[in-house]
Amino acid sequence: MTSGEQGEAGSSLPVVMTEQDLVRREELCDRWWAAGLWAWGAAVVFAWVVMISGARTLARVGGVWVAWWHLGVVLGLVGVACLCVALAVTLRTAALRRAELRVLPRRRHTARRVGTLVAAVVLATTLGMVWLLVGDARVTALEPASPSGCVVVVEESRGLKSGWGRVGTLSPGGVLPRWQGTYSSDDRYRPFTLGAWDLRWAEGVGTLALIDPSEPIGPERWDVTC
Repeated sequence: MTSGEQGEAGSSLPVVMTEQDLVRREELCDRWWAAGLWAWGAAVVFAWVVMISGARTLARVGGVWVAWWHLGVVLGLVGVACLCVALAVTLRTAALRRAELRVLPRRRHTARRVGTLVAAVVLATTLGMVWLLVGDARVTALEPASPSGCVVVVEESRGLKSGWGRVGTLSPGGVLPRWQGTYSSDDRYRPFTLGAWDLRWAEGVGTLALIDPSEPIGPERWDVTC
């Protein structure tokens, strides 16, 4: 083959990905990666706010009680989804690069990998801490309901050596509980889970009392309304 024929053959090589395509793909990957790390950062900040404030139950959705810290998990999953998209774009770009017969410029991603690893460790540690501190909360709807359908709900939490909780009501078809009282106990005691309570309704007012005096608890009686 003559030099002219070789030049023609070289100029007719198929172009799988232009340099503009490469830049566009790398910018797209950067945006998805940044969105993923932003979601993880928001999850960490939100989890710390939940831990510091002690916020627990948020609402009942379709019979399932949703806690504030669950929203941190959702943000973490959103971050994972964004990073998966970034990874898919990166892998597809690498495949196109291998199919390209020309040498295209490469960009190192060491900082991105290290940043993602550090962010993953921080996120996992923070969510583990928030689960240990507030993830053990248990919400129970007590029977009977009021004649109008109002339900008394209690939220029970416990730490290393103590227990505490809230007492409130949930209106018929309601989502957000109306908290009206609190209690504390020793030795991680959960009186409502153990059935040590009595509930009576009279003229739209519910009287909830603890009936097990074996554990020091205060207070031991609440009058709740819807």
